[in-house]
Amino acid sequence: MLALVARVIGVRNLQPRGASVLSRVDSLSAVARPGDHIAVLGPNAPVWHHGILADSSHVFDLYSACKQSAVVSRRSIPDFLHGVTAAAIVHYPDDDDGFRLLTLSLAEAYSTSKLNRKGQYDAVRRNFECRSTWCRSTQWNSHQSQVMQSCALARSVGMCITLLHMLNVLALSA
Repeated sequence: MLALVARVIGVRNLQPRGASVLSRVDSLSAVARPGDHIAVLGPNAPVWHHGILADSSHVFDLYSACKQSAVVSRRSIPDFLHGVTAAAIVHYPDDDDGFRLLTLSLAEAYSTSKLNRKGQYDAVRRNFECRSTWCRSTQWNSHQSQVMQSCALARSVGMCITLLHMLNVLALSA
């Protein structure tokens, strides 16, 4: 759904802020370290899917065949990478092993907590970019959502101005 909205409002690039895109998707588990905030771009471009690398074989992410029943879980890297066209590691200021360890602890704790239940997904306010960013920085936000909201607002304002201009032209010609 988010990908469709992005296409409709004309958003072409939602690459995560502060991310380095890897030259090869299959190098993600070799380059990233446990606790890193990672993102992949799949067939639903331009929307990126986010996760926290658990270890060289697993990632924590919000996933289900149906987004509304998605929960945060640990799944294999091959499943996470299935069908993706690009992969990135999101970098943070003061990045170090201590922050990555805390991030990993928060992601793992949430995946097993009672707070992790179906029906929590919301494309704008409760997606896994929000959760990954929170696990890494304790700030709850989604760069993708912010960009799309700004573009949608700009497009709406532009359409209103065009409509007002057309109405003005019609009124003057009457």
